[in-house]
Amino acid sequence: MSEREELTGVVREIVEELRMSGSRLADKLGVHRSTVSRWASGTRQPSAEFVLDLIQALHDYNQELSQKMSSWEYKLHDLHLRLLQAEWPEDRPFTKDHVLDYIAEREEEREAKRKDAKKRNKKEL
Repeated sequence: MSEREELTGVVREIVEELRMSGSRLADKLGVHRSTVSRWASGTRQPSAEFVLDLIQALHDYNQELSQKMSSWEYKLHDLHLRLLQAEWPEDRPFTKDHVLDYIAEREEEREAKRKDAKKRNKKEL
């Protein structure tokens, strides 16, 4: 496989993995979306100059996506903690160790329910 063929595969893989539209990548690179489409399909290959631009654009996009994911992860953790506080037993101290024990107990309960449901489904078949 030539370097250009390998590059085409990498461009396609990265665009698919990041779920980045060809239009968005084209905008970041300052090229027409059909150019990116041709790179991904292998009908044309980017020049060495565009490879560097492509690396930078993908890096920037990945950083942007990572920041969004971190923000969503923080919001979900915060929401989870607030939900735990709302249903927390009054007779139990709300400390880190108690919260971790409580989460482990609930996970064991959920796992037991999943196993029971799986057994019931097998019996019904």
